[in-house]
Amino acid sequence: MIFCLKPLRRAMPAVVATLVLFHQASAQKSTGIKKLQEEVVSLKNDVQTLTAKQQQILDQLGEIKKLLERPNPAAANPALKLPETINVEGDPSQGLNSARVAIIEFTDFQCPFCARFTQDAYLKIVTDYVDTGKIRFIYRDLPLSSIHPWSQLAAVSAHCAGEQGKFWEMHNSLFTDQRSMKPPDITSRATKLGIDMAKYNECVNGNRHTDEIEASVKGAEEMNIAGTPTFLLGTFKDNGNVMKIEKSIIGAIPYETFQTDIDDLLKQK
Repeated sequence: MIFCLKPLRRAMPAVVATLVLFHQASAQKSTGIKKLQEEVVSLKNDVQTLTAKQQQILDQLGEIKKLLERPNPAAANPALKLPETINVEGDPSQGLNSARVAIIEFTDFQCPFCARFTQDAYLKIVTDYVDTGKIRFIYRDLPLSSIHPWSQLAAVSAHCAGEQGKFWEMHNSLFTDQRSMKPPDITSRATKLGIDMAKYNECVNGNRHTDEIEASVKGAEEMNIAGTPTFLLGTFKDNGNVMKIEKSIIGAIPYETFQTDIDDLLKQK
């Protein structure tokens, strides 16, 4: 046994070195696999982001196609017939009632152009003008059900969420992802917002806000407002609910245009 141990002792350094090298190689391999896994995850996220952006583009192209397929587009979108004033009492709004300037938006929760406005210019308007108390932002319903089958339900859902003080939270949620707009999807949004679902379902199933939405649509039609988003800008006197219409804007235009028009109205005395 003693004689057998001697050659083993001579070989021990080489064995240890081999084990060390093996361990290092294993560690490097593990690190390489981990890095590769991270790269795969990153690539997967990039693909998902690209896919979402492509879907947005396809949705917008589909919307344009539908508009172009309408017979006589010029006749379908005649000049607006705006009254001198408009009453906004009861409409969902953001901002101080004491604000002298306001924007009314006629919108559709499935309209991709409305979503583009909400995700860009709207956020800046809220930050720069609504949150600072300079203007009010007012919502009006105009679901284009003939081309957006879930827009009516989405509008009802937003108003039902509004009964629990969550109108604008539901508004923002609906515009964040327009691909998930069927009844189970909208119900899921309400649940995530912490809404009392028993009261919410009673409101939705009872079509409690249908008349309100139809009245908004009828009012838009009387003004020849046929597309979304359409905006009316104006001024109030004495904290009232009757806005004097000063200007109209059609389409998801850049924030800078709104900024110029709002600033001009704020300068008026």
